[in-house]
Amino acid sequence: FILIHPTSLKAWAAHSGRAKKHDMRRWCRIHYGVDIADDNECDAFLLCKYVEAGQHLVAAHASKRQMKAREKVRRKSENKLFKGV
Repeated sequence: FILIHPTSLKAWAAHSGRAKKHDMRRWCRIHYGVDIADDNECDAFLLCKYVEAGQHLVAAHASKRQMKAREKVRRKSENKLFKGV
């Protein structure tokens, strides 16, 4: 189970995290030859292509790195908190 932020998908697909829905549909039409009228179907289609391209692995790697950094900070703060006990 991996969470993929909409701006990550937009940045990958339309080269802008601020892309609009019509930009995403246009990208599907130009790059995949698929004309999708429904915004939700377009998002689902591009999400599948995102995962096929392996972009989710990049996102997951960054998340693990961030989690390790957060854990390190948490441990430091706990050590300082309980040092006097």
